[in-house]
Amino acid sequence: KRLKLSRLHTLKNRFSFNVQKAREEKEHKRGRLDARHNYMLRTVAEHLMVSQTDIEDNILEGFQIELMDQFFLRPTIALIMFCSPKSEPADAAVANGTTVKPAKTRVKVYITDCKNERVEPDSTIMY
Repeated sequence: KRLKLSRLHTLKNRFSFNVQKAREEKEHKRGRLDARHNYMLRTVAEHLMVSQTDIEDNILEGFQIELMDQFFLRPTIALIMFCSPKSEPADAAVANGTTVKPAKTRVKVYITDCKNERVEPDSTIMY
């Protein structure tokens, strides 16, 4: 039992370390955003009627900021698209006929150069 508890404790510490490292990496990327990034992200946020922070949180995951940076350098990438898959309806009917309002759904946005990622067919696309 002690071995199992020790192993669980080790796994928990490793998970906490990875979560903290991911947060720090995200904040480091957020610190690299400049006026060009902010303009594009603000425009996308206004179009989708969400906060700019929601858009930033999506874009800061993975290598999407690097794709934006390559776009700003010009000849490297001629076009990037901001894609947002359609969300579910705001209200959902239940079996007894009443309507319930679901919890706020997180907006999903990703950037693609249309070379490596497939665009979902039912998406809002801005470029």
